[in-house]
Amino acid sequence: MERPPFRLHVGSLLQAMMSGTGLALAFVGVLAGLGVGIYLSRAGEFFDNAQLNSVFGLAWVSGIFGLAALPSLILAVRRLLAPDRAQNPAPDRFRLASLFMLVWPLALAGGFAAQKSGAPLWVFLPLHTLATILPVWWLVEFGRRGLRGGTAQRGWGSFNFALFVSNPLTVVVELVGGIGGLIAIGVFLGTKPEIASRFEQLRSELFTLQNDPAALQELFTPFFSDPIILLVALVAIAGVVPLLEELFKPLAVWAMGGRKITPAEGFVLGAIAGGAFAVQETLLSALSVAPESWLGVIVGRAGTGALHVTTAALMGRAIAEVWNGGGWLRAVGTYLGVVFLHGVWNTFSVLSGFGQFFTDSSFLHQMLNLLGKASVVFMVLLTAVFLFLLWFSNRQLSRSAVVESMNISAPLVMNAPNEPQEEGMLDGSNSERI
Repeated sequence: MERPPFRLHVGSLLQAMMSGTGLALAFVGVLAGLGVGIYLSRAGEFFDNAQLNSVFGLAWVSGIFGLAALPSLILAVRRLLAPDRAQNPAPDRFRLASLFMLVWPLALAGGFAAQKSGAPLWVFLPLHTLATILPVWWLVEFGRRGLRGGTAQRGWGSFNFALFVSNPLTVVVELVGGIGGLIAIGVFLGTKPEIASRFEQLRSELFTLQNDPAALQELFTPFFSDPIILLVALVAIAGVVPLLEELFKPLAVWAMGGRKITPAEGFVLGAIAGGAFAVQETLLSALSVAPESWLGVIVGRAGTGALHVTTAALMGRAIAEVWNGGGWLRAVGTYLGVVFLHGVWNTFSVLSGFGQFFTDSSFLHQMLNLLGKASVVFMVLLTAVFLFLLWFSNRQLSRSAVVESMNISAPLVMNAPNEPQEEGMLDGSNSERI
Protein backbone atom coordinates (compact mmCIF):
# COMPACT_ATOMS: atom_id res chain seq x y z
CA MET A 1 0.00 0.00 0.00
CA GLU A 2 1.34 3.42 -0.95
CA ARG A 3 2.13 5.83 1.82
CA PRO A 4 0.12 9.07 1.73
CA PRO A 5 2.05 12.09 0.43
CA PHE A 6 3.79 14.22 3.02
CA ARG A 7 1.73 17.19 4.14
CA LEU A 8 3.41 20.23 5.65
CA HIS A 9 1.65 21.61 8.72
CA VAL A 10 2.39 25.31 8.30
CA GLY A 11 1.21 26.34 11.76
CA SER A 12 3.57 23.86 13.42
CA LEU A 13 6.41 25.06 11.19
CA LEU A 14 5.88 28.66 12.27
CA GLN A 15 5.60 27.57 15.90
CA ALA A 16 8.84 25.58 15.65
CA MET A 17 10.62 28.56 14.10
CA MET A 18 9.33 30.92 16.80
CA SER A 19 10.22 28.62 19.71
CA GLY A 20 13.57 27.71 18.17
CA THR A 21 14.44 31.38 17.79
CA GLY A 22 13.36 32.03 21.37
CA LEU A 23 15.49 29.14 22.59
CA ALA A 24 18.51 30.44 20.67
CA LEU A 25 18.06 33.98 22.03
CA ALA A 26 17.68 32.63 25.55
CA PHE A 27 20.90 30.63 25.15
CA VAL A 28 22.70 33.78 23.98
CA GLY A 29 21.26 35.65 26.96
CA VAL A 30 22.58 33.02 29.37
CA LEU A 31 26.08 33.11 27.85
CA ALA A 32 26.12 36.92 27.73
CA GLY A 33 24.93 37.25 31.33
CA LEU A 34 27.46 34.76 32.64
CA GLY A 35 30.26 36.31 30.60
CA VAL A 36 29.51 39.86 31.72
CA GLY A 37 29.00 38.74 35.33
CA ILE A 38 32.34 36.93 35.44
CA TYR A 39 34.08 39.93 33.86
CA LEU A 40 32.55 42.35 36.36
CA SER A 41 33.36 40.09 39.30
CA ARG A 42 37.05 40.35 38.40
CA ALA A 43 36.74 44.13 38.57
CA GLY A 44 35.06 43.92 41.95
CA GLU A 45 36.36 47.25 43.24
CA PHE A 46 34.22 49.06 40.66
CA PHE A 47 30.98 47.07 40.99
CA ASP A 48 29.01 46.09 44.08
CA ASN A 49 27.27 42.77 44.77
CA ALA A 50 23.84 44.14 43.85
CA GLN A 51 24.99 44.91 40.31
CA LEU A 52 26.64 41.52 39.93
CA ASN A 53 23.54 39.76 41.24
CA SER A 54 21.39 41.60 38.72
CA VAL A 55 23.60 40.43 35.83
CA PHE A 56 23.66 36.81 36.99
CA GLY A 57 19.95 37.03 37.69
CA LEU A 58 19.28 38.07 34.10
CA ALA A 59 21.27 35.05 32.93
CA TRP A 60 19.11 32.82 35.14
CA VAL A 61 15.88 34.33 33.82
CA SER A 62 17.09 33.85 30.25
CA GLY A 63 17.62 30.19 31.08
CA ILE A 64 14.06 29.92 32.42
CA PHE A 65 12.72 31.40 29.18
CA GLY A 66 14.80 28.91 27.21
CA LEU A 67 13.33 26.01 29.17
CA ALA A 68 9.84 27.36 28.45
CA ALA A 69 10.61 27.21 24.71
CA LEU A 70 11.48 23.50 24.75
CA PRO A 71 7.97 21.96 25.13
CA SER A 72 6.57 24.16 22.36
CA LEU A 73 9.48 23.31 20.06
CA ILE A 74 9.25 19.55 20.73
CA LEU A 75 5.47 19.42 20.21
CA ALA A 76 5.68 21.47 17.02
CA VAL A 77 8.44 19.29 15.55
CA ARG A 78 6.54 16.14 16.46
CA ARG A 79 3.48 17.49 14.65
CA LEU A 80 5.61 18.36 11.62
CA LEU A 81 6.87 14.78 11.45
CA ALA A 82 3.36 13.33 11.87
CA PRO A 83 0.84 15.98 10.72
CA ASP A 84 -2.14 13.58 10.86
CA ARG A 85 -1.44 12.42 14.38
CA ALA A 86 -4.41 12.84 16.73
CA GLN A 87 -3.98 15.69 19.22
CA ASN A 88 -5.44 15.03 22.65
CA PRO A 89 -6.80 17.90 24.77
CA ALA A 90 -4.42 19.28 27.37
CA PRO A 91 -5.10 17.67 30.76
CA ASP A 92 -6.79 19.52 33.59
CA ARG A 93 -4.14 20.13 36.25
CA PHE A 94 -6.08 22.35 38.66
CA ARG A 95 -5.72 19.88 41.55
CA LEU A 96 -1.99 19.55 40.93
CA ALA A 97 -1.58 23.34 40.79
CA SER A 98 -3.57 23.68 44.02
CA LEU A 99 -1.32 21.10 45.66
CA PHE A 100 1.79 22.99 44.55
CA MET A 101 0.34 26.21 45.95
CA LEU A 102 1.03 24.72 49.39
CA VAL A 103 4.70 25.23 48.51
CA TRP A 104 4.18 28.93 47.75
CA PRO A 105 4.35 30.18 51.39
CA LEU A 106 7.53 28.15 51.83
CA ALA A 107 9.04 29.72 48.71
CA LEU A 108 8.10 33.19 49.97
CA ALA A 109 9.57 32.54 53.41
CA GLY A 110 12.72 30.99 51.95
CA GLY A 111 13.22 33.79 49.44
CA PHE A 112 12.74 36.46 52.10
CA ALA A 113 15.17 34.72 54.45
CA ALA A 114 17.72 34.33 51.64
CA GLN A 115 17.47 38.02 50.81
CA LYS A 116 17.77 39.18 54.41
CA SER A 117 20.68 36.88 55.24
CA GLY A 118 22.62 37.61 52.06
CA ALA A 119 22.54 33.96 50.98
CA PRO A 120 24.25 32.96 47.72
CA LEU A 121 22.41 33.78 44.51
CA TRP A 122 22.04 30.10 43.61
CA VAL A 123 19.90 29.72 46.75
CA PHE A 124 17.70 32.77 46.15
CA LEU A 125 16.99 32.49 42.41
CA PRO A 126 15.14 29.12 42.46
CA LEU A 127 12.99 30.39 45.34
CA HIS A 128 12.35 33.62 43.45
CA THR A 129 11.27 31.62 40.41
CA LEU A 130 8.93 29.35 42.38
CA ALA A 131 7.38 32.31 44.22
CA THR A 132 6.70 33.97 40.87
CA ILE A 133 5.44 31.03 38.80
CA LEU A 134 3.28 29.06 41.25
CA PRO A 135 0.46 31.61 41.77
CA VAL A 136 0.29 32.39 38.04
CA TRP A 137 0.10 28.69 37.17
CA TRP A 138 -2.70 28.24 39.71
CA LEU A 139 -4.62 31.19 38.26
CA VAL A 140 -4.42 29.76 34.74
CA GLU A 141 -5.55 26.32 35.92
CA PHE A 142 -8.32 27.90 37.99
CA GLY A 143 -9.64 29.60 34.88
CA ARG A 144 -9.35 26.56 32.59
CA ARG A 145 -10.60 23.81 34.95
CA GLY A 146 -13.13 21.55 33.29
CA LEU A 147 -12.92 23.32 29.92
CA ARG A 148 -11.79 21.88 26.60
CA GLY A 149 -9.20 24.56 26.13
CA GLY A 150 -7.20 23.16 23.24
CA THR A 151 -4.19 20.88 22.97
CA ALA A 152 -0.87 21.03 24.78
CA GLN A 153 0.76 22.24 21.56
CA ARG A 154 -1.62 25.17 21.34
CA GLY A 155 -1.16 26.00 24.99
CA TRP A 156 2.63 26.02 24.84
CA GLY A 157 2.46 27.85 21.52
CA SER A 158 0.36 30.59 23.10
CA PHE A 159 2.78 30.81 26.03
CA ASN A 160 5.77 31.10 23.69
CA PHE A 161 4.04 33.59 21.40
CA ALA A 162 3.40 35.85 24.39
CA LEU A 163 6.91 35.31 25.77
CA PHE A 164 8.84 35.95 22.56
CA VAL A 165 6.50 38.09 20.42
CA SER A 166 3.68 39.88 22.27
CA ASN A 167 5.58 40.91 25.39
CA PRO A 168 8.71 42.22 23.62
CA LEU A 169 6.49 44.09 21.16
CA THR A 170 4.65 45.69 24.09
CA VAL A 171 7.92 46.73 25.70
CA VAL A 172 9.21 48.23 22.45
CA VAL A 173 6.03 50.24 21.89
CA GLU A 174 6.05 51.47 25.51
CA LEU A 175 9.73 52.43 25.22
CA VAL A 176 9.07 54.36 22.01
CA GLY A 177 6.19 56.13 23.73
CA GLY A 178 8.37 56.84 26.77
CA ILE A 179 11.14 58.28 24.61
CA GLY A 180 8.59 60.44 22.84
CA GLY A 181 7.36 61.67 26.20
CA LEU A 182 10.89 62.49 27.33
CA ILE A 183 11.49 64.42 24.13
CA ALA A 184 8.30 66.38 24.71
CA ILE A 185 9.39 67.12 28.27
CA GLY A 186 12.79 68.24 27.00
CA VAL A 187 11.17 70.62 24.53
CA PHE A 188 8.95 71.97 27.29
CA LEU A 189 11.92 72.47 29.63
CA GLY A 190 13.71 74.34 26.85
CA THR A 191 11.03 77.00 27.09
CA LYS A 192 11.23 77.09 30.91
CA PRO A 193 14.89 77.66 31.90
CA GLU A 194 14.05 78.07 35.58
CA ILE A 195 12.45 74.60 35.70
CA ALA A 196 15.33 73.12 33.68
CA SER A 197 17.88 74.47 36.16
CA ARG A 198 15.83 73.00 39.01
CA PHE A 199 15.90 69.57 37.36
CA GLU A 200 19.64 69.87 36.82
CA GLN A 201 20.10 70.64 40.51
CA LEU A 202 17.88 67.65 41.34
CA ARG A 203 20.02 65.37 39.15
CA SER A 204 23.25 66.39 40.87
CA GLU A 205 21.74 66.01 44.35
CA LEU A 206 20.25 62.65 43.41
CA PHE A 207 23.74 61.31 42.60
CA THR A 208 25.16 62.37 45.97
CA LEU A 209 22.18 61.10 48.01
CA GLN A 210 21.59 57.77 46.23
CA ASN A 211 22.48 55.74 49.35
CA ASP A 212 20.33 57.80 51.76
CA PRO A 213 16.62 56.81 51.39
CA ALA A 214 15.39 59.41 53.92
CA ALA A 215 17.21 62.23 52.18
CA LEU A 216 15.98 61.02 48.80
CA GLN A 217 12.36 61.09 49.98
CA GLU A 218 12.81 64.62 51.29
CA LEU A 219 14.41 65.62 47.98
CA PHE A 220 11.60 64.18 45.85
CA THR A 221 8.69 65.36 48.02
CA PRO A 222 8.30 68.79 46.32
CA PHE A 223 8.06 67.10 42.93
CA PHE A 224 5.94 64.04 43.72
CA SER A 225 3.52 66.09 45.83
CA ASP A 226 2.66 68.19 42.78
CA PRO A 227 -0.84 67.23 41.52
CA ILE A 228 0.22 67.98 37.94
CA ILE A 229 3.01 65.39 38.12
CA LEU A 230 0.57 62.90 39.66
CA LEU A 231 -1.89 63.57 36.84
CA VAL A 232 0.82 62.95 34.22
CA ALA A 233 1.77 59.69 35.92
CA LEU A 234 -1.87 58.56 36.01
CA VAL A 235 -2.40 59.39 32.34
CA ALA A 236 0.68 57.38 31.36
CA ILE A 237 0.49 54.43 33.75
CA ALA A 238 -3.27 54.13 34.28
CA GLY A 239 -4.31 55.28 30.81
CA VAL A 240 -1.82 54.64 28.03
CA VAL A 241 -0.21 51.48 29.46
CA PRO A 242 -3.50 49.52 29.85
CA LEU A 243 -4.55 50.51 26.32
CA LEU A 244 -1.33 49.07 24.90
CA GLU A 245 -0.96 45.98 27.08
CA GLU A 246 -4.56 44.80 26.69
CA LEU A 247 -4.21 45.23 22.93
CA PHE A 248 -0.99 43.22 22.59
CA LYS A 249 -1.36 40.53 25.28
CA PRO A 250 -3.92 38.39 23.39
CA LEU A 251 -2.12 38.54 20.03
CA ALA A 252 -1.59 34.77 20.25
CA VAL A 253 -5.37 34.28 20.10
CA TRP A 254 -5.67 36.59 17.09
CA ALA A 255 -3.03 34.44 15.39
CA MET A 256 -5.26 31.36 15.86
CA GLY A 257 -8.15 32.90 13.93
CA GLY A 258 -7.85 30.72 10.86
CA ARG A 259 -8.42 27.59 12.94
CA LYS A 260 -11.94 28.50 14.18
CA ILE A 261 -11.13 28.04 17.87
CA THR A 262 -14.03 27.84 20.29
CA PRO A 263 -14.71 30.57 22.89
CA ALA A 264 -13.50 28.16 25.59
CA GLU A 265 -10.22 27.69 23.72
CA GLY A 266 -9.87 31.43 23.24
CA PHE A 267 -10.49 31.94 26.96
CA VAL A 268 -7.86 29.38 27.98
CA LEU A 269 -5.25 30.47 25.43
CA GLY A 270 -5.78 34.09 26.49
CA ALA A 271 -5.29 33.12 30.13
CA ILE A 272 -2.04 31.34 29.22
CA ALA A 273 -0.81 34.40 27.30
CA GLY A 274 -1.67 36.65 30.23
CA GLY A 275 0.16 34.25 32.55
CA ALA A 276 3.25 34.45 30.35
CA PHE A 277 3.10 38.25 30.52
CA ALA A 278 2.82 38.17 34.32
CA VAL A 279 5.65 35.66 34.79
CA GLN A 280 8.03 37.49 32.48
CA GLU A 281 7.27 40.87 34.04
CA THR A 282 7.68 39.68 37.64
CA LEU A 283 10.77 37.56 37.10
CA LEU A 284 12.56 40.57 35.61
CA SER A 285 11.19 43.46 37.69
CA ALA A 286 11.49 41.82 41.11
CA LEU A 287 15.17 41.01 40.61
CA SER A 288 16.21 44.63 41.16
CA VAL A 289 14.13 45.46 44.26
CA ALA A 290 15.72 46.00 47.65
CA PRO A 291 15.94 42.83 49.79
CA GLU A 292 13.56 44.23 52.42
CA SER A 293 10.96 44.97 49.72
CA TRP A 294 11.12 41.64 47.85
CA LEU A 295 8.42 39.84 49.81
CA GLY A 296 5.88 42.65 49.47
CA VAL A 297 6.63 43.02 45.76
CA ILE A 298 6.19 39.30 45.04
CA VAL A 299 2.91 39.08 46.96
CA GLY A 300 1.64 42.23 45.25
CA ARG A 301 2.71 40.87 41.86
CA ALA A 302 0.51 37.83 42.50
CA GLY A 303 -2.42 40.24 42.37
CA THR A 304 -1.02 41.70 39.17
CA GLY A 305 -0.86 38.15 37.82
CA ALA A 306 -4.58 37.78 38.53
CA LEU A 307 -5.14 40.99 36.55
CA HIS A 308 -3.14 39.85 33.53
CA VAL A 309 -4.58 36.31 33.43
CA THR A 310 -8.17 37.51 33.78
CA THR A 311 -8.10 40.38 31.30
CA ALA A 312 -6.25 38.36 28.65
CA ALA A 313 -8.65 35.43 29.14
CA LEU A 314 -11.69 37.66 28.68
CA MET A 315 -10.15 39.17 25.55
CA GLY A 316 -9.26 35.71 24.25
CA ARG A 317 -12.86 34.61 24.57
CA ALA A 318 -14.11 37.74 22.80
CA ILE A 319 -11.60 37.28 19.97
CA ALA A 320 -12.63 33.64 19.48
CA GLU A 321 -16.26 34.71 19.28
CA VAL A 322 -15.32 37.22 16.57
CA TRP A 323 -13.55 34.50 14.56
CA ASN A 324 -16.67 32.35 14.88
CA GLY A 325 -18.95 35.00 13.41
CA GLY A 326 -19.70 37.01 16.53
CA GLY A 327 -20.09 40.76 16.50
CA TRP A 328 -17.16 43.11 16.85
CA LEU A 329 -19.18 45.30 19.19
CA ARG A 330 -18.88 42.79 22.03
CA ALA A 331 -15.13 42.47 21.46
CA VAL A 332 -14.73 46.25 21.60
CA GLY A 333 -16.85 46.37 24.75
CA THR A 334 -14.71 43.65 26.35
CA TYR A 335 -11.56 45.53 25.40
CA LEU A 336 -12.83 48.75 26.98
CA GLY A 337 -13.89 46.79 30.06
CA VAL A 338 -10.50 45.13 30.61
CA VAL A 339 -8.71 48.44 29.95
CA PHE A 340 -10.90 50.02 32.64
CA LEU A 341 -10.07 47.25 35.15
CA HIS A 342 -6.38 47.52 34.33
CA GLY A 343 -6.53 51.30 34.62
CA VAL A 344 -8.19 51.15 38.05
CA TRP A 345 -5.55 48.69 39.25
CA ASN A 346 -2.72 50.90 37.99
CA THR A 347 -4.36 53.98 39.53
CA PHE A 348 -4.20 52.49 43.02
CA SER A 349 -0.69 51.23 42.29
CA VAL A 350 0.40 54.79 41.47
CA LEU A 351 -1.40 56.23 44.51
CA SER A 352 0.29 53.68 46.78
CA GLY A 353 3.63 55.21 45.78
CA PHE A 354 2.65 58.87 45.45
CA GLY A 355 0.25 59.19 48.38
CA GLN A 356 2.99 59.41 51.01
CA PHE A 357 4.28 62.64 49.45
CA PHE A 358 0.98 64.54 49.90
CA THR A 359 1.34 65.80 53.49
CA ASP A 360 -0.17 69.29 53.36
CA SER A 361 -3.33 70.07 55.28
CA SER A 362 -5.38 70.85 52.16
CA PHE A 363 -8.36 68.64 51.33
CA LEU A 364 -6.79 67.38 48.09
CA HIS A 365 -3.54 66.40 49.77
CA GLN A 366 -5.30 64.67 52.64
CA MET A 367 -7.58 62.77 50.25
CA LEU A 368 -4.68 61.59 48.08
CA ASN A 369 -2.70 60.60 51.16
CA LEU A 370 -5.68 58.58 52.45
CA LEU A 371 -6.19 56.88 49.09
CA GLY A 372 -2.50 56.01 49.02
CA LYS A 373 -2.73 54.36 52.44
CA ALA A 374 -5.94 52.49 51.50
CA SER A 375 -4.70 51.43 48.08
CA VAL A 376 -3.65 47.99 49.33
CA VAL A 377 -7.20 47.32 50.50
CA PHE A 378 -8.66 48.35 47.14
CA MET A 379 -6.13 46.20 45.27
CA VAL A 380 -7.06 43.16 47.39
CA LEU A 381 -10.72 43.78 46.55
CA LEU A 382 -9.84 44.08 42.87
CA THR A 383 -7.97 40.76 43.05
CA ALA A 384 -11.17 39.20 44.40
CA VAL A 385 -13.04 40.72 41.43
CA PHE A 386 -10.56 39.14 39.01
CA LEU A 387 -10.99 35.74 40.64
CA PHE A 388 -14.77 36.08 40.44
CA LEU A 389 -14.60 36.97 36.74
CA LEU A 390 -12.44 33.90 36.07
CA TRP A 391 -14.85 31.68 37.98
CA PHE A 392 -17.97 33.19 36.41
CA SER A 393 -16.61 32.98 32.86
CA ASN A 394 -15.56 29.38 33.45
CA ARG A 395 -19.08 28.51 34.59
CA GLN A 396 -20.61 30.21 31.56
CA LEU A 397 -18.36 28.40 29.13
CA SER A 398 -18.87 25.06 30.87
CA ARG A 399 -22.66 25.39 30.61
CA SER A 400 -22.42 26.44 26.96
CA ALA A 401 -20.30 23.36 26.23
CA VAL A 402 -22.89 21.08 27.88
CA VAL A 403 -25.76 22.63 25.93
CA GLU A 404 -23.83 22.39 22.65
CA SER A 405 -22.95 18.75 23.32
CA MET A 406 -26.60 17.92 24.01
CA ASN A 407 -27.73 19.68 20.81
CA ILE A 408 -25.21 17.69 18.75
CA SER A 409 -25.86 14.34 20.41
CA ALA A 410 -29.67 14.40 20.34
CA PRO A 411 -30.14 14.17 16.52
CA LEU A 412 -27.55 11.39 16.30
CA VAL A 413 -29.30 9.33 18.94
CA MET A 414 -32.71 9.85 17.31
CA ASN A 415 -31.44 8.77 13.89
CA ALA A 416 -29.75 5.60 15.12
CA PRO A 417 -31.36 4.51 18.39
CA ASN A 418 -30.40 0.86 18.14
CA GLU A 419 -26.91 1.14 16.73
CA PRO A 420 -24.06 0.79 19.22
CA GLN A 421 -21.63 3.66 19.27
CA GLU A 422 -17.91 3.34 19.60
CA GLU A 423 -16.49 4.83 22.74
CA GLY A 424 -15.65 8.53 22.29
CA MET A 425 -17.54 8.92 19.00
CA LEU A 426 -20.18 11.34 20.21
CA ASP A 427 -18.08 13.68 22.29
CA GLY A 428 -14.89 13.42 20.24
CA SER A 429 -12.86 12.93 23.40
CA ASN A 430 -10.28 10.71 21.73
CA SER A 431 -8.95 13.25 19.29
CA GLU A 432 -8.67 16.92 18.68
CA ARG A 433 -7.16 18.66 15.70
CA ILE A 434 -4.97 21.74 15.80
